[in-house]
Amino acid sequence: MKAVTKFCLRMVQNYLPDAFILAILLTFVVFCGGMFLMNKSALQMIEYWGRGYSSMFVFGMQMVLVLLTGYVLALTPLAKKILNKVTGIPKTPQQALGLTALVSIASCYINWGFGLVIGAVLAKEVGKKVKGLHFPLLVAAAYGGEIIRGPSSSIPLVSATPGNFMEKLGLPLTPVGDTLYSSWNLVMTAIIVIMLFIVYFNMKPPANEIVEYSEKEQEKPEIRIAKKDMTFAERLENAYWLNALFGLFPLIYLGANFSKIGFDLNLNLVILIFLTLGLYLHSSPNGFLKAVAQGIGASRGIILQFPLYAGMSGMMTASGLVDMISMWFVEISTAHTF
Repeated sequence: MKAVTKFCLRMVQNYLPDAFILAILLTFVVFCGGMFLMNKSALQMIEYWGRGYSSMFVFGMQMVLVLLTGYVLALTPLAKKILNKVTGIPKTPQQALGLTALVSIASCYINWGFGLVIGAVLAKEVGKKVKGLHFPLLVAAAYGGEIIRGPSSSIPLVSATPGNFMEKLGLPLTPVGDTLYSSWNLVMTAIIVIMLFIVYFNMKPPANEIVEYSEKEQEKPEIRIAKKDMTFAERLENAYWLNALFGLFPLIYLGANFSKIGFDLNLNLVILIFLTLGLYLHSSPNGFLKAVAQGIGASRGIILQFPLYAGMSGMMTASGLVDMISMWFVEISTAHTF
């Protein structure tokens, strides 16, 4: 198992490029497939790509906001305070790994953007406090929760959102009660949680391979300006009442909406819920915007890559590649049916 892990790690480090590079390479693969397999010209394939490129702008923006609002929530003072208390609980490496895995899973279940930040902060703080802990393994536990999907899971939420791109293809709306909160999905989620906890709790790397956390850079303390020295604009930027007042808009809308349809989530409602929580749990518009500034960097992959995926989809659909590949799978499946 150890040899297999090292081999996989070496292959990923040496041969797996950034996801953006992969998206570019796949674009070329689809482009060539349309030309050589479907006899389309280069100009036709580029036209298909151009028409498809913008088709997922709405969905891409929704994904950015899911990540961003979750990220902002993870950087609230309340979340940091709770994390600080949680990181003081484990005393041994095994306890630290098990607790980190559970907190990561719970955070990612709530919102994968929220879990992304919580996992990073948790690993860093636990690594500082627990001695003899293999930090790379702790990071794996911190991000292992990404396998779990809950209220912010994109596919079930998109399929429950009116006007989504799948509905335009003729697929019916599917409420989250039939997907995310179905009995089979909840049972499967519980099994995965238990298995992940057991795996991480029982991982014990050899003493000679342990790499502990080391602080490379000291965080710079935030410079606070006394209220009496603030300009009028700075006072507005640091006024909590603005957050609270504006937060009434999504809060009242959500209350009215759920009173009509019941607690039936979709992608737009999940974004509004996390936006509302972020507004009320940050101390000021300035604090909220600082958290947004940090979250934007984490969103760059979605912003750049989703239009490329849409362009590939446009080329595959318009050129007929989708139909051809579908027929291949049909032929393969029927050929092995007895």
